[in-house]
Amino acid sequence: MRHYLRFSVLILTSLLLFSCQPETIHESSYDFKNSSWNSFEKARFTFTLDQSGGQYDLYLNIIYTSDYPAEYITFASQMKTPGGEERLRNFHERLRTKDEIYKAYKNTGVFEKKILLGKDYSFQEKGTYKLILENRMSKMQTPGIKRIELEVIKH
Repeated sequence: MRHYLRFSVLILTSLLLFSCQPETIHESSYDFKNSSWNSFEKARFTFTLDQSGGQYDLYLNIIYTSDYPAEYITFASQMKTPGGEERLRNFHERLRTKDEIYKAYKNTGVFEKKILLGKDYSFQEKGTYKLILENRMSKMQTPGIKRIELEVIKH
């Protein structure tokens, strides 16, 4: 009986641990010509959800080089739902500090910064969603941005 109880507890614990693991349901990327994200250039992403409800995290991974001229990056996001609703948000995120001289990827010259676009985001409709990201930096060209990647994770 003790072995049965221990085995049952072990199975239940394993089920709880593995059933609560986050699952990446979408990954896509947008590459910039000449490693430059021009002002007002729009990066477009689409992803489809098979079911409504649930909790999701949305991440943007920015791949950039030492040519990037600023500490921060400023961009706007526009989320279009399958039903036509639009959600707008502005971001002003730090890519590096003034004292940081690209410590992590110094040898390759390519750096990554993961930015949380939305935590515990709830999608009320199933279907295709569109995310549009627009550069809002003050200069016409923002050199050094090679690629941005969208990751949607379901809890």
